[in-house]
Amino acid sequence: MKNLQLAYKRLQILSLRGKDVIAVLLEQQEPMNVTRIVRVMRKQRLIEQPDVSMFLRTCRDVGLVSCEKRGKNVLYTANKELILRCINLSKNI
Repeated sequence: MKNLQLAYKRLQILSLRGKDVIAVLLEQQEPMNVTRIVRVMRKQRLIEQPDVSMFLRTCRDVGLVSCEKRGKNVLYTANKELILRCINLSKNI
């Protein structure tokens, strides 16, 4: 429960751009590296690479995203279950 509350608070304070990073990950079926996320977001002119990395690190710290290393690439995946629980928590507040 403490993890859920921390993730919920972190999700609340993320900027719109941070939420856009999570949205990009949620839309994808496979893990993505930072470069690919930036490419998707540049099409929408939303954010640059350093900001994407910062948001991902913040989200990883509370469990909203997970990462795995494959060779030189770090691939990120959204934790859909925790994000949905945070959304449901916000509806009940």
